[in-house]
Amino acid sequence: MSSDPTPACPTSHTFSQPLFIILTTFLLILILSTIYFLLQITQKLLKIRSDPRNKLVTKEQSKQKNTFDRGVGSERTDVEFGSRELVELKERAFNQVPARRLSISFSFRKQADEKEYEWEIHWKEIHLEEKVGEGSFGEVFRGSWLGTTVAVKTMRNASSNALKMDKFLGEIALTSTLHHPNIVLFYGACVEVPNVCLVMEYLAINLYDLLHTRAKSQIHFFVLHRFACDVARGMKYLHRRAKVIQRDLKSRNIMVDNNFNAKICDFGLSRYMKLDQTMTFCGTPYWTAPEIIRQEAYTEKADVYSYGIVLWELITAQEPYSGMESMEVAYAAAERGLRPTIPTVCPEGYAELMQRCWSDDPADRPDFTEVLEILFVMKKSFENLMTPAMMATHRRKSIQDLGVQYQ
Repeated sequence: MSSDPTPACPTSHTFSQPLFIILTTFLLILILSTIYFLLQITQKLLKIRSDPRNKLVTKEQSKQKNTFDRGVGSERTDVEFGSRELVELKERAFNQVPARRLSISFSFRKQADEKEYEWEIHWKEIHLEEKVGEGSFGEVFRGSWLGTTVAVKTMRNASSNALKMDKFLGEIALTSTLHHPNIVLFYGACVEVPNVCLVMEYLAINLYDLLHTRAKSQIHFFVLHRFACDVARGMKYLHRRAKVIQRDLKSRNIMVDNNFNAKICDFGLSRYMKLDQTMTFCGTPYWTAPEIIRQEAYTEKADVYSYGIVLWELITAQEPYSGMESMEVAYAAAERGLRPTIPTVCPEGYAELMQRCWSDDPADRPDFTEVLEILFVMKKSFENLMTPAMMATHRRKSIQDLGVQYQ
């Protein structure tokens, strides 16, 4: 008698195959999840690293005291304030700029090349060539940026002086919003400590130096009048459109390009207009309005006073209050009504305009809209007095035609 075959028992191989597939799938999902998680963390770290506010600190930011370079090829110095304070300085400086005006000039959107702002320039893109100036904040170099000749205003001790950093970042924030033919063009700025700098249009000579060269005698009065109009137009823009008080208008802060266009520069002391402006003594005493010297509240009319002194310089080609100490001038101008002496030979209309501009009472000073109207009338009267031959003599192609080195 035959017996039924015994049913086959399931082997371990039969069960191990689906288990293997399940385990493999689980491990694959785990690996992919881990990779995705790591990629997310990496992107966040890169985003933090690309933030210019974090460029204000070095890789040693976790230490209690960070060490920064003071500048290119210079010694090192310890910082007495931490990374958070530096971040706050930058935020405060840029938050002072009204959003409406920022939208006119730069959108401040993030860029794909790790630049937080459209105007931001990496230090590696800037090449310094020759030092052309020096001030309390730092030095000014002629340099190049992407093949363009530029002026580079650097900050001395950028990493060790919170007050200077605050003011310099404020100047960058303000200057980035200014766009006018009679304002020196802003290209951008580098905010990589220690190489914090402002990159501007390069103009080789300022009005003060031009007026004190031997070539001044070759500059026709009609060109000097044009300088007066250019400065007034630039100041009208600052007051009416940008709502900025320059606070340090003087001939050294007026640059002249090769085609005799005057442009206002240096906004390190400039501030946005406020009602009852704070009583801060700033500027250069020879050009500073009496109300600022007396530490009284002041308005944009303080710039009109300074403009009156610049007009006097255009007429005389001399330095105001020559031979007097700056503090002596400040006291005499504020308390005794001292003003430059107007020469007896002065073009009609200029003497009256100068006196109105430097009136002790700001309410008696004209605004720059009125100044331009007065200058326009004066220009017409000058043209009526000039013969064709006289008109031809002042039409030089460039400053180089005067023998002034301009490079």
